[in-house]
Amino acid sequence: MGRSLDACRLGRKHHSSMCLNDLDDELVAAARVALFESGAMRECGRHREVTIRLCDYDAERRACETAGNSLMSKMNMSLREEVMSAIQVEVAAASQSVCPKCAGHRDA
Repeated sequence: MGRSLDACRLGRKHHSSMCLNDLDDELVAAARVALFESGAMRECGRHREVTIRLCDYDAERRACETAGNSLMSKMNMSLREEVMSAIQVEVAAASQSVCPKCAGHRDA
């Protein structure tokens, strides 16, 4: 999961400060990589700290499968439930469809 730590910078950079340990960091990174690579989430082009959920349920399902397959290939099935929970947390924390900062600029 070496490159997954770099991918953790996508979206909410402050999230890593909430992680309790390296394992949590790895779970969050695996979840975020799977969500971004599946097309379920993206970062705002103008506000890199904002993660946007694209509400593509098929992509979210693919993210779960991708993360699960990645863990299976690493023989680490004991973490499967934890990474699925991390995916749910990341999806719930993301903005829905639009960047709230960009939407705020349009309303002003």
